[in-house]
Amino acid sequence: MIASLAGYLGKYVLIIVNHTQHGKCIETACRRNRIKAEFIHGKLSVAHQQNAIQRLNDGELNCLISTPVIDEGISVDNIKHIIYAAGYKSEIQVIQRVGRGKRKKTEGKNLLTIWDLADQGNNRCEKNSRQRFSVYKQITKQIEDVKLKSVINVARVIRGEVEIDNGD
Repeated sequence: MIASLAGYLGKYVLIIVNHTQHGKCIETACRRNRIKAEFIHGKLSVAHQQNAIQRLNDGELNCLISTPVIDEGISVDNIKHIIYAAGYKSEIQVIQRVGRGKRKKTEGKNLLTIWDLADQGNNRCEKNSRQRFSVYKQITKQIEDVKLKSVINVARVIRGEVEIDNGD
């Protein structure tokens, strides 16, 4: 479903995962759905990571999937959508990851939509989701043009039941 959401959103999508195996699975699913995607992680060279990021910035890739290697010291310029496919709760990570998408865009409006796949069915995961949303709400009050979408049912998004603004 994450790959389907990325395909629906179009270009300049960043998907953040915690685990390498999860990222590989999403990359495979994206490619199966003919989505130009690449997965970067800490075991790849910095040059390889930077090349993939540049290809996303240039529009050659529709989607970049990354582990937390993207959290610090990497500039990604044209992100319109961030999909959080990892259940974390760190306020610092939330702020850093929103920062990935708030860089000045080279095309379209400087709009960022955060797609957080809300965790359900596990008390600890649900608590982490609530903590992330608390931080998002603080951020969206302080920063213009950041939208937050809590996604429990990705199919509703793809069917057009959830508003999408690609910043074009």
